[in-house]
Amino acid sequence: LSTKSIWRNLTEPAVAIQDPEHRRQAQLLASLLVPLTLATFIGTLLNAGELIWPMFGAFGVLSITYSLSRTKYYIFAAAISMGALSAPSYIRAIIDTDYSPQTVSSYLFWLALSVVLGGLVFSLRRAALVCAANLGGILLLPILLPDMAFGAIVVPVSFLAIVSTLTLLGG
Repeated sequence: LSTKSIWRNLTEPAVAIQDPEHRRQAQLLASLLVPLTLATFIGTLLNAGELIWPMFGAFGVLSITYSLSRTKYYIFAAAISMGALSAPSYIRAIIDTDYSPQTVSSYLFWLALSVVLGGLVFSLRRAALVCAANLGGILLLPILLPDMAFGAIVVPVSFLAIVSTLTLLGG
């Protein structure tokens, strides 16, 4: 078997998806979820800290959504995937006690994955909602977590705003 045929077998959408644009979106989602699921699995194995359970949960959810991504439920799979990609960042914000800008940035930067995924699979309106939800979520952190200074989120908010803008303009 060639690498190309293996990749096609891993990402080809179900025959039930007939519309060429929907087939492209489903295959793109599966193509994104294969390496993301693998990276999450490796990250879970290497992570011995407090995030092992959220990472394990994200791996489980991504594995299920990968399976769904090749079916007519690929939009549903994309929405669940975005939640699974975002959840560990917010969970870490809640359980972590180090709110230095470097630490906060290290886990909030990962929210960009869900923004890019939303921009690739969703309509412009839905992608904008994903961007707004993530930006709003970050902006709420210092309010919900009084020990976190607003200065700790300036860089992640700026980064996510840039990624969101580029994603929406490219969509």
